Amino acid sequence: MGPFTCLDCEEPLTLRRPRNKRAHFAHRPDSLCAGETALHRYAKELLETRKTLTLPALIVQEEGLSALVFKQDIYNFEEVLPECKLETFQPDAIVLYKRAELAVEFLVSHAVDADKRKKVLERDLSMVEIDLSDVRAGQLSAAELDYTILHSAPRRWIHHRQRVAAVRTLADQVAAKRAGRGRQLKWHIEKRIRTVYPKGWIDEATASVEQAELKHLIDLDVDWDHWFTVPRAVWQAQALEVHVIKPSRLFSPGGSGIAVRGEWPNERSFASKLPDWMIRSDLSNYPPERLAEAGYDRARFGSPHHAVWSYLAAMQRQGQAVFWSKEEQSFFIEPELHGRLHRLVEFRRIVTKLFGAVQHGDPDRGYDRWASTYRAGGMTVAELVETGGEGYHDLFRRISAIEAMLPSYSRKVVDDLCGLPLEMIRERNLVAIAADEEECARQGQEAADARRIFIQRKAEQILEHEAAEWLGRRVQPDGASVVEFASTSDDALFKAERWLAAVADQRRQAIIAAERAAVLRGELTRAAHKAFSNPTMAELFLKTGQPRIGGRRPIDYCDSEEALKRLVSLLPKRR
Repeated sequence: MGPFTCLDCEEPLTLRRPRNKRAHFAHRPDSLCAGETALHRYAKELLETRKTLTLPALIVQEEGLSALVFKQDIYNFEEVLPECKLETFQPDAIVLYKRAELAVEFLVSHAVDADKRKKVLERDLSMVEIDLSDVRAGQLSAAELDYTILHSAPRRWIHHRQRVAAVRTLADQVAAKRAGRGRQLKWHIEKRIRTVYPKGWIDEATASVEQAELKHLIDLDVDWDHWFTVPRAVWQAQALEVHVIKPSRLFSPGGSGIAVRGEWPNERSFASKLPDWMIRSDLSNYPPERLAEAGYDRARFGSPHHAVWSYLAAMQRQGQAVFWSKEEQSFFIEPELHGRLHRLVEFRRIVTKLFGAVQHGDPDRGYDRWASTYRAGGMTVAELVETGGEGYHDLFRRISAIEAMLPSYSRKVVDDLCGLPLEMIRERNLVAIAADEEECARQGQEAADARRIFIQRKAEQILEHEAAEWLGRRVQPDGASVVEFASTSDDALFKAERWLAAVADQRRQAIIAAERAAVLRGELTRAAHKAFSNPTMAELFLKTGQPRIGGRRPIDYCDSEEALKRLVSLLPKRR
């Protein structure tokens, strides 16, 4: 019929009657109205008319537990009061269900804000919000729109007055669950593991601790003991062995001392030197809240490293085995203990080695008997090893000198055997020394003979018939002959070879000079026979002393070119 106007903005509306949709009103294209208000009013009127609504379930959950506060269902109300104003706010509607009030809000463009939520909580009024913000009324039939508003549109509880009681009940259940879980975890952490030792494993660490006389330092009460699969005394003996005893025995005392470290590359973890099977693998890196349930926190739960650290700290508090360095922020082995442990193992090792060299039945037993009976400087060996000092170092030097006799190739002999039954070793070395000397003498004689033969043969090759005379020459200052001198050493032979080379060179030069002189004399003879017609006169000239040449015979004087020229000048000239 028209005209039609919007109930909210009072702008004119157009009635539309499409074929495939229900008839509806629409704003003009230039309208400023948002259009949600009509849907909002319609929803309230629909609820007032139908008095029914699907209400969502309300379930509170925590730690896997849940409590049903309100069951989802279609509810029919006794009364619906739209726009019912309360003291401080006005919900879209108040419905009564079994005399209980429930506020209903329809969300079209504005959700329930914090201020209204606060007021609802203060009044302790149950409120549900139905979200119609995505509903497009013009695209739905009347039945579809009604069903969406009343039943299918998203809806949530703003507040439910029974929720607090449900949460409280659930909290008690959660607390009970956490307590039970905490008891179970605490039992698991603190339970005693039934240890299954590796097949063939021998507790050498405990034996080592007893041998080092440190048994009083194991089975100490420490924190974090729950991390191990073996009794406290067993893992502490292992820690004492790998962190204190073994390094002390291995490294000599001195320097800055030995710092306690884990196994590389986990040097910061003291437990890394312990066997893996000694450390529990059934404990995990539990979250802090799980540990809190069991009465633990991170510090109290700790780690295997913390357990070993606590053990070292317990020994440090007793003033034994280790001490803490503030500068290095690390534990160090006590120097006195380090020295004692090193002396015990080092001295025993050497002496049992000496007993073993003479095939003693039980070297360790032999050492114990000797260490308790043999005395040096008024103290037994055991006392010297225990206390150290200069007396121990003097005995150690004597024992080290004896040890040097042991190798089969050794030719060392000491008279001071420190009461040890090593005469057999000493006699063996004396016999070996005598044999060496005899062999050395034999080899020396063979070498001398070889050198003598060598120089003789070489002299005969070079000097021929003059070799015997040269070899028999006396060498100053000891007066030994050349051949005897050459046989004394390689250096003497080398020197004799140099002498022989010089003599050979002189001999060679003499031969060359003689050959040249013979040539010159031949030339002089021919010149003389040419100068004198009578050969007898020529021979007489050659073999008669001449005053001009100092009375020497020309044939003897002619030994150089200059002499030849001078003699030729003395010959008569033929006319």
